Amino acid sequence: MNNTYVRLAILIFGLFLCIGLLRSIVENFQRTDLVGEREAVLLKEEQRNAELYRQLHEATSAAFIEQQARNKLGLVRQGDTVILIGPSSQRENSLGVNGSGETNLSRWQKWWSLFF
Repeated sequence: MNNTYVRLAILIFGLFLCIGLLRSIVENFQRTDLVGEREAVLLKEEQRNAELYRQLHEATSAAFIEQQARNKLGLVRQGDTVILIGPSSQRENSLGVNGSGETNLSRWQKWWSLFF
């Protein structure tokens, strides 16, 4: 009878040991999957970071700043010629210029036409 209890105790202990070992194996596989997933996210973020650094370098270059000043602000270099394209009557009215090239609007009217 003592022999039966010892065998039963060893069997129960062995089952608990096997269950614990299986849990450890499953957790290890889950962690491996998590590490692989995190490495993929890290690679994606590194690529995004490299792209942002490239954009930053491009945006701080003198050529980019000059291009933006010309395109968005309408600035020109000294000596450049500005060519306005569009109907001449509309261009003259918006600039307040009559046919001879002289302005015929008062200062407040020019400001008004600039904003409204």
